[in-house]
Amino acid sequence: MHTIDIIILTVVAALLLLALRSTLRHYGGKGGGCCGCSGCSGGSSSCSAGGSVEPFMAAGKPAGTDTLSKTLQIEGMHCGACKQSVESALAGINGVVFADVNLEKGTAKVVMRENVEDALFREAVEDKGFQLKGILKAGT
Repeated sequence: MHTIDIIILTVVAALLLLALRSTLRHYGGKGGGCCGCSGCSGGSSSCSAGGSVEPFMAAGKPAGTDTLSKTLQIEGMHCGACKQSVESALAGINGVVFADVNLEKGTAKVVMRENVEDALFREAVEDKGFQLKGILKAGT
């Protein structure tokens, strides 16, 4: 092997290791940049402005309202930016009180004032680049 071949192989190997490290960090919830997350930790205490459902809920419902809820199974979310994107899209649907994404479970709990068509949830999720795999209805 020539010296130049060894140098090229070393550079290529170093680049591959850096790419692998970045990929593992990104999908491990430590950022990576492709979807706007730059160092947040995944999971429920991510860098998103959202948070836990608890401050909005009293006995399972937003204070003073009769509500319905649905749990959406969503594929492709892996960081705080994904969480924020989906929560904002779902909360923007007419009739939705709020949405709370659980990255670990790949779900979003949506609380509504009135029944919302499932097609609207599918459209909102898919417009953000994710896939809606199923909807569980919890009732009132």
